Amino acid sequence: AKSFLNLIKKMNKNVYFLSNNSSLTFENFRKMFKKVKFKIKRKNVILSSDLLIRYLKKNNIRSIYTSGNHGFIKLLKKNKIKIDEINPQKIVISYDNQITYKKLKKLCELINKGIDFIATHDDQFYPSKNGPIPDAGSIIKLIEHTTGVRPKKIFGKPNIDLSYIIKDRKKTIVIGDRISKDIQFANNSNYDSALVLSGAEKDIRVKDKR
Repeated sequence: AKSFLNLIKKMNKNVYFLSNNSSLTFENFRKMFKKVKFKIKRKNVILSSDLLIRYLKKNNIRSIYTSGNHGFIKLLKKNKIKIDEINPQKIVISYDNQITYKKLKKLCELINKGIDFIATHDDQFYPSKNGPIPDAGSIIKLIEHTTGVRPKKIFGKPNIDLSYIIKDRKKTIVIGDRISKDIQFANNSNYDSALVLSGAEKDIRVKDKR
């Protein structure tokens, strides 16, 4: 990663880092890039939580109930979005490594009342060092099976529209480790793509070279 990023820097190319991980902030990612001595600007890091907050503000949604860890909830409050478990305007499903049955019960009860739910992303699992662990998509599936309701909107890859940032599709390549997210996002946006076998897809061998 370090040698590749340095090469990109020498070539004076723009680098955008896209992540569906709604539990981490720009500061968390900035520290990761610092480890490989690569300075990245805030505008070049696009998180699923950024897209969610942009949507909430645009639609004047100021109160939600959500699955999400302390860092995610802190980010919402920083953006003046209230956590309301009585009468929220929307339900938001996000990655939550602090999920409890009480929280799941409340999410379903509110959805049963007819409150729409949306999601930061729908990745089924997170590729941890000890194998796959549940991500936001697993929580969504549980809620779908329980309530029979599907999310009205899902942010994050592959559902990102970056046409307002990246104008030249012919000079853009998306590099990622997940076919259903990174590569599908590239296909949806008509970008070239490259799949790396070092993350979610590390155990497969792609025969179709397209």
